[in-house]
Amino acid sequence: MSSLLAVVVLVIAGQGIAPEWREASGVTSADKDAILKLALAFGIDHPRTVSFNSMLPSGCPFVRVEAPVEERDYRRTWRELLLRNRKWPRCFTERRSKRIGQWVASNAQLSTVEEWRIEDRGWYVDLRPGPGVSYEDVKLIVRAIHRGELINRLPRSDGPIQLNATLPNIDFDEFTTIEKSSGAAPRSYEIRTGKVSGLVFNLRIVDDKVELLSYGSWLS
Repeated sequence: MSSLLAVVVLVIAGQGIAPEWREASGVTSADKDAILKLALAFGIDHPRTVSFNSMLPSGCPFVRVEAPVEERDYRRTWRELLLRNRKWPRCFTERRSKRIGQWVASNAQLSTVEEWRIEDRGWYVDLRPGPGVSYEDVKLIVRAIHRGELINRLPRSDGPIQLNATLPNIDFDEFTTIEKSSGAAPRSYEIRTGKVSGLVFNLRIVDDKVELLSYGSWLS
């Protein structure tokens, strides 16, 4: 699609569709109504999802309200509001907060989320890019992994200790973010799975070939 013809597409079938309520079996109608009114007060008038299964690394629960997705070329963006029940621990920095019923939110918890969609032969994955990440590099990395073209540069030994240098199975459904590796050579990246914990893969691009240098676990 050319930039002249690109249009913003709202990924929702209609403006009057009710949101998807996730893990909300015990939530009352009054609470749902208060949450929707609170989201509206922050500019999210037709949420696509309201999730009750979210928790900060500290263990504090919160509710995530997501606006409809806007698509432009490979970019997918949406607004997201995090809110809490006033009886729950206050784990956010709350500035200019608003309250409706038992629910509280503030401007500090309103953000815009961006993902990039990488497509390959009818398949795709959505990733959240870190600062300074190149779309062309992300595309090279994702397609190399998807096509089985990843070059194995895993260390085979650490002094006298023999290491397992077998390429791991990589589940694209678990990928969430891609970032530049701090302090590393140019075109070095980290791909992570999970939102609070998971696996991290350290890769680099050399002459447009993608090499896996190491991988391990991470925990926020």
